Amino acid sequence: MNDRLRFDLSGLARLCRWALGLVVVAELANAANNIFFLSFLNKVEAADVDYALADWIDQISLIIGIGYMVAFVGTMIISAVWIYRASWNARQIQPLAERITPGWAVGWFAVPLANYFMPYKAMKQCWQSSHDPTGDIEGRVPSLFGWWWTAWVLASLTGNVVMRLHAKAETISELRTAYTVELVTAPFTLVSAVFFARVIMGITEAQRDRTPALAMSARLPVICGQEPDQNGDSKS
Repeated sequence: MNDRLRFDLSGLARLCRWALGLVVVAELANAANNIFFLSFLNKVEAADVDYALADWIDQISLIIGIGYMVAFVGTMIISAVWIYRASWNARQIQPLAERITPGWAVGWFAVPLANYFMPYKAMKQCWQSSHDPTGDIEGRVPSLFGWWWTAWVLASLTGNVVMRLHAKAETISELRTAYTVELVTAPFTLVSAVFFARVIMGITEAQRDRTPALAMSARLPVICGQEPDQNGDSKS
């Protein structure tokens, strides 16, 4: 049996942190642009329209929007690769039959409704196996998990509302509502990014130099179709 984990996460974890940092910068830039646009809407409503300013706002909004999408999509891809590899390592460390597979640790993010709780469960199992290879993969995790996932869910829910508001906005009042709700989304995204970076580093550091040797006694029962208990003994 190989005495090292399949994936070294250190470089990828640093890349994830940089990507999440870009998301934070893009989110702050987008929030500042939204505040500026709301101010512009007030001028439009007061019939004080500066068309040169309107063109400038359009150009800046386009640049920020493209930058935001590139940062967000890029971070999603990099994070998905990290989640897959971290989950694979966790399965090596503690190969229990009931754990979520590396593929589904990523795949659940794309399943409606289930994406609000199953990815959290997968990451929780990954954290537990990485920090306590002989413990319960459904055990308690640090409070940073709760902050991360609560912020992620709220950002996702409010983001969906924002897209619908923008899609049907036709009046100044409707535009103001859409951009105001988008501002409310920003803190959730920022908190989610910060705490997800901490989750990434916590798991990466726990897996650094970790070997799957502690799971040796658990591997054979899983292969044979038996469920191991927490001490590595098989159950019929």
